[in-house]
Amino acid sequence: MANYKTPTLSARESAGLQDYWRIYEKHREEVDAKLWRMIIAIPQFKAALGDRDLSSPEQQENVERQRRAIYHHDWEPFLSGLWEQGQLYALIGVDYRTWIEIVTSFRRLLRPHLLTAYGDTPERLLAAMDGMDVLI
Repeated sequence: MANYKTPTLSARESAGLQDYWRIYEKHREEVDAKLWRMIIAIPQFKAALGDRDLSSPEQQENVERQRRAIYHHDWEPFLSGLWEQGQLYALIGVDYRTWIEIVTSFRRLLRPHLLTAYGDTPERLLAAMDGMDVLI
């Protein structure tokens, strides 16, 4: 049985997470390409992912599940998929620190785009960052 909990987001956190996701979708190609280069440089990920790329059906379905969770609060499929990914990564030897480095890199890559979009509205910028923090 999976051991995860559906996030409880306040209205502010939910709106912020949606803002975060909108900026990510706008810059996804650039952010994902940089992140993907980092991920496939990790031997365990390279072995697990093989020749898959960001346009693979599995990757596209992951993005769609996350979109449905963020916009429609349909968390179960997203969290279930994340749980399965985590189990696979653990089996192939990806440690928790490596996973945190990937998440941190994702956030770092998106930060300039968030600042450009919401830098003039600090409350909205903070809400976007807080919403992502709750998700993570």
